[in-house]
Amino acid sequence: MRAGPAHSPPAHGTGPEPVPYRAVPRCGSTRHGPFPLGSLLLEAVLPLSIRYVSSPGYTPRVSATPPNPQRRSERSRQAILAAAIDLCSEKGYAGVTVEAIAARAGVSKKTIYRWWPSKGFVLLEALGQSSDSNAPFPDTGHLGADLYTQMTGVVHLLTTPPFGPAYIGILSELHHDPELTEAVHEQFITPRFTAAVNRLKSAQRQGRLPEGADLELAVELLYGPLYYRYALRKPPHTPERMAELVDHVLRTLDCRP
Repeated sequence: MRAGPAHSPPAHGTGPEPVPYRAVPRCGSTRHGPFPLGSLLLEAVLPLSIRYVSSPGYTPRVSATPPNPQRRSERSRQAILAAAIDLCSEKGYAGVTVEAIAARAGVSKKTIYRWWPSKGFVLLEALGQSSDSNAPFPDTGHLGADLYTQMTGVVHLLTTPPFGPAYIGILSELHHDPELTEAVHEQFITPRFTAAVNRLKSAQRQGRLPEGADLELAVELLYGPLYYRYALRKPPHTPERMAELVDHVLRTLDCRP
């Protein structure tokens, strides 16, 4: 076999000289015997790898930081919630579908169903996010004024889009969706009911309400008429009528000034 061309040693700092190219026979066998495929790959790839990895000044290309899945998921979640609210404002609760929410938000239906079992749950979370559900019950020291302020705020919330139309639609499904019923009570009704009872308890500790007063029943007497008019699409109470309702219930409880 003819000897290959002579090579001078590499200059200082230039790294090892690449392995000279040698014609590679086809897979199979040569006159010297079998030539495995693995040998072909090693001979073709390994010298190239050694040359670039060992060359001074070579900086491997670093890929950009991969997208954060949690951040991407949060963007999708917010887009879904906003789309649900917008569609409910435009078409009413009955006109909202999971398909329409997905199309508006630019996601798949599968993405929505991975996080929520129905459109009712989507809108429930959207309402909880858009309303100030953690606002404390007012406690200025004047029980009648505090009840009037809070109850007026409830009426405003129930009669103002997008909350009002979406919430009444959700309530209409409670009779045949036990899971949604539980979620509505847990996220909306129970926290607000408890806050109202606690405000009455505060007045009771101050001696303004009798010890034996049924405070839970008092809350139902106060808020029942509001939901009655809301559910039956009757006009809400006027401010004067609201003040009369508060005064009437407090007189029934034998509230002391």
